[in-house]
Amino acid sequence: MKLKKHVVTANKDLIAEHGKELLDLADKNGVTLNFEASVGGGIPILKPLMECLLGNEIISINAILNGTTNFILTKMYQENMSYEEALKLAQNLGFAEANPDSDVLGYDAARKLSILSTIAFNEKVNWKNINAEGITNIDTEDFKYAKTKGYIIKLLGISKKENDKIYASVRPVMVKASSELAKIDNEINAIIIEGDAVGKVVFSGKGAGMLPTASSVFGDITDIIQNKNKKALKFNEKEAVLEKNWNHNSSWFLRIKTADRINVMSSLTGYFKNCYIFANTSSTSEEVAAIIETPSEDFLNLKLEELSSLNYIDEIKKLAILNN
Repeated sequence: MKLKKHVVTANKDLIAEHGKELLDLADKNGVTLNFEASVGGGIPILKPLMECLLGNEIISINAILNGTTNFILTKMYQENMSYEEALKLAQNLGFAEANPDSDVLGYDAARKLSILSTIAFNEKVNWKNINAEGITNIDTEDFKYAKTKGYIIKLLGISKKENDKIYASVRPVMVKASSELAKIDNEINAIIIEGDAVGKVVFSGKGAGMLPTASSVFGDITDIIQNKNKKALKFNEKEAVLEKNWNHNSSWFLRIKTADRINVMSSLTGYFKNCYIFANTSSTSEEVAAIIETPSEDFLNLKLEELSSLNYIDEIKKLAILNN
C-alpha cells in the first residue's frame, strides 16, 4: 500500500489483529484494502453491512462462523458420532486441519466476530477480549439431552450492543430445532444481523473453500475497479468495552457429575426458582441434568461456584440456551 497499490486479502487473522492500522495506511496512501473473504468465505456480508445496512443501528449479530465446528456438530447430532469420530471425518474430508485448535477452541470464530462487530457497532472489538469457548467438551450425552427438549447444539458467535458496552462471545449454544440457525448443516455458515429498521436479515452459504473464497476476492477486485474514488473504510480507534457474560434473564442447561443425585436435585431446586430436571436418561447414573432460568449469567456463575464447593458435586457443565 505504501507503493500506492490496492490490496485484497482473505486473511482474517491479519484484519482481526491489525485492521485499524492497515486501513489507516490504505487511507493515507489513497488506496483500498478490501477483505470480504475474511468473514464467511463466499457469503457477501461485509459490503452489505457497510453499505446496504448503513441506515440501521445494528442491534445484534448471531452467527455460525466456522465450517469445521459446524460440520462436527452436525455429524454428532445427525449420526450420533462422538466428537473424536466427527473430527477425524472432518480431517479426512479436508474440512479440518491436522491441528484443529484454532477452529475447535473457538479462536477462528472469535476473529471473524471481532471483524463483524467492529464494523457493525463502530467500535474496535479486540478478538482476544472475546470470551471464546470451543466444542471440545461437547459429547453425545449433551445431544441426547438436547434432542429430548427439541434443541440442537451450535457453536455461535454472538454480539450485542447494550448502552456503552458490547456483549461478545463464542460458545456452544442450544438452539431450537425449528430456528434458522438450527437448519444450517455441515460446513455451511450463517450470519443473522438485526437492525433497528430492517429487523433480522439472514446471510448463509459456504464459509470456506477455494471457489467460495475466490468469489469474494473477485468481487473485491471488481469493486476496486468500479469504485476507484470510493471513500476508504476506516475502523474507529475507540476501544469497545466488552461484556463477557450474558446478563439478561435466560435459560441454561446444566450437567452435574455426582454420586448423590438426591442432594443435587434438592440443591438445584433451592438455588433456582425455575428448574426442570431431566429423567435419568444418561448412560451413567452419577449425573443430574437440568434446565434452569436465571436473571443473569453473573448470578448463574455465583450459584455454580457455591454448588461446586459442595462435597457431593464433582463437576458442572453449563450450556446457554437461545430461545428466540
